[in-house]
Amino acid sequence: QESIDMIERHFNVSLSKDSISYQRLLTHLRFALNRLEQNEEFHVMDREMLQMIQKTYSFAYACSEKIADYLKKEYSMQFPESEMGYITLHIQRLSE
Repeated sequence: QESIDMIERHFNVSLSKDSISYQRLLTHLRFALNRLEQNEEFHVMDREMLQMIQKTYSFAYACSEKIADYLKKEYSMQFPESEMGYITLHIQRLSE
């Protein structure tokens, strides 16, 4: 919920909890957090793809950075940079 609240503040919107994009984001976040807790490997995104996402969706990427910083600070959980790229895509889809 904290991540969702951060997204809503970042974009100054109220997200529709009934949308498929919202459900996909929640599912992705749950699995990502579970992988962190279990010390499981993450799928590595191609560097060029990640750079394209960072550039094209810079505002959404800034939001994923805020979430990652918060999780690191509050829960000592470190998202890999490529995972932030995937989260960015979900955030971008929600914002459209």
